[in-house]
Amino acid sequence: MVECFVLFLLTLLVLAGVGVIFTFGKAPGYRPDIEQIQGLLTRLLEQQLPEQEWTFFLAMPIRHEAPLDALRQRCEQIQEQYGLRARDGQVRLAEPGLIKLRFLLHQLEQIGARSF
Repeated sequence: MVECFVLFLLTLLVLAGVGVIFTFGKAPGYRPDIEQIQGLLTRLLEQQLPEQEWTFFLAMPIRHEAPLDALRQRCEQIQEQYGLRARDGQVRLAEPGLIKLRFLLHQLEQIGARSF
C-alpha cells in the first residue's frame, strides 16, 4: 500500500512539473537578425552553406520583421529560378542567381548591418 502511495506522489510530481513547464515555458522560435542573414548569404556566395541550413531558412517565415521575410521570399524566388543541384552538401546557384544574391547582400549592408 505504501508503494502505491509513493508511486502516486511521484507521478503527481512529474505531471505537475510538466504542467508548470507547459504553462510558463516559451515555445522555441526562429528569429534571425540582419547579421545572421547576412552571414548566411555570405556563406552561400562562398559556396560554404550546407543545403539543410539554406532549406530551413527558405522554409521558415520570419514573422518578427516583415522586411526580413520579404528578403527571405526573394531568396526563395532566386533559388527556384537559379538553383542548381547541391554538390558535396553545399548549396549552389547559377551565375545570375549569385549576382542577384550579391545585390541583396549589398542592400543588407546599406541597411546598417556590419560588413563581412
